[in-house]
Order: sequence, then structure tokens, then C-alpha cells
Amino acid sequence: MTVPFHMSRRSITRHIYQTCQVLWDVLQPLELKPPTKDQWFKIARRFGDLWDFPFAVGAIDGKHIALNAPPKSGSMYYCYKGFPSIVLMAVSDADSCFILVVCGQYGRLSDAGVYRTSQISKLLEEGKLNIPTSEFKVNSTERTIPFMIVGDETFPLKTYLLKPYAAKTLDQEKRIYIYRHSRARRLVECAFGILAKKA
Repeated sequence: MTVPFHMSRRSITRHIYQTCQVLWDVLQPLELKPPTKDQWFKIARRFGDLWDFPFAVGAIDGKHIALNAPPKSGSMYYCYKGFPSIVLMAVSDADSCFILVVCGQYGRLSDAGVYRTSQISKLLEEGKLNIPTSEFKVNSTERTIPFMIVGDETFPLKTYLLKPYAAKTLDQEKRIYIYRHSRARRLVECAFGILAKKA
């Protein structure tokens, strides 16, 4: 069933875009503002209590959201899965709740490509997200680890972004690390699953 808007499709598209932008500008600072330093510490504590990864302050990943490709857009929106999409990049906490969200990049881009050009990457690089600069002290050792976000192997390795080992032959200690890393990282995938169920 079509609803007559008494406007051209182009005008409707422009109005929808402007309305969504205003909704984001008004609601984002209220509902999805970046955590404070104390909140980051609480998130890290939850990662430690629930998932044995006490220096993690978030899990990052991207999700392709299917859409109808705009006319004359070529292959810009087509992802590697073969359908047109835009990418939702998000960071979640230990309870699979979104902390940071960026949406709207072309589906043809990989997670690493979206991350590199995203506001999340820019804020992390500039240290503007209030992530604690102090380090997590490992119990009964002299070892300290900086607080960081966990991602999969497509993300770059940074002082604030951790990815799993790439080697296929790993010793027992590294296997245990990869297991714990995977458990912590899957929380963002759970958050995407919860979002998909609500949509």
C-alpha cells in the first residue's frame, strides 16, 4: 500500500534525512553520550567479573544493515555478502549495551575501512573519550596492562585497541588468551543480535 505524500520522492527523501539528523542531534547527547572515566572503570570491572578480561573497556565490531540501494549508486552499497547495505559500527560494554555508535558508511567498505574513517577512531586517536590512562595491575605480579577496546583481526593493533594473535601455531598461554579475547569480543555481536530482534 502506498501512502500519498503529495510530494516528490526527492523531497520526501530530503525531509526524512533532515528529520533523522535532528533526532540524532537532540537525542544522542541525552541517550548515547560517551562514558565518563568512572563509568569506564565500572565497565572494565564488569568485563573482569563476567568474562575474565578485566582491562577491557569495550568490544568493537561492524554490522551490515540491508537496504534498498539508491538509484545510480553503482556498487558503492554492495557488501561482500552480495546485498546493498550500510555499516553500523559500534562499541558495546560487558552487558551487550551499546556505548558508542557510528552508522552510515557504504556497505562496500570493510570493518577496518569504516573504522579508519569513523568518528570513533578519531576520538580514540585524540584521546577524547575519557578512557583511563592508568594501567590495570595484574594480581600478584609486577605486570600492568593499559585499558583498551577489543576487536577482531580486521582492526589495527593500537595501544587502545587489541586484536587476537594471527599465528596458527600457538602455545597454551596464547590459546587461553585468544579464548578469553573471543568471549569478550562476542559481546558486541550479541548487542547486534539484540538490536536485530527488536527491529
